[in-house]
Amino acid sequence: MWVPTDYFFEQALLQFSEDSVSSPFIGVLAGAYVGLGINPVPALNRGTLLSQIVEASFPSYARKPLTWRLPYFGVNGLWDLEAECVHWQPTGPDANQVVTCAFVATAISGGQLLLATTLPSPGVDMSSIQDALTGIVRFGLDPLANYGDFTQVD
Repeated sequence: MWVPTDYFFEQALLQFSEDSVSSPFIGVLAGAYVGLGINPVPALNRGTLLSQIVEASFPSYARKPLTWRLPYFGVNGLWDLEAECVHWQPTGPDANQVVTCAFVATAISGGQLLLATTLPSPGVDMSSIQDALTGIVRFGLDPLANYGDFTQVD
């Protein structure tokens, strides 16, 4: 089993978030957006598609662009990449807008699903102008996971 170093994780996470200004390539999370989903939320797995998530539609809702901070080793025991805080607040009423998941996609509309997570039950009601949701997107790599091996072939 390979045992990656802290330097490896820091560099790997930086590459996810690199933009074309600071690097000759664009990382998969650079230019990504975070959005909100309402019920019903599909069972989330590697094969989940963005089209399976019912996106929120309360007044003033839009996916938020993500601005990434530098990676760090978190208290959760993971190497984390964290974005700046995002905030939503409806500007008018809209029934049945209980947010039950968050997702990261490649575009402000449509695009490819990169990450998704469910929110704790019962979700966050976003049906009136008194409601609000503020959150931080955090993605982590487990330094104790199995990252492959070296096989002798002679």
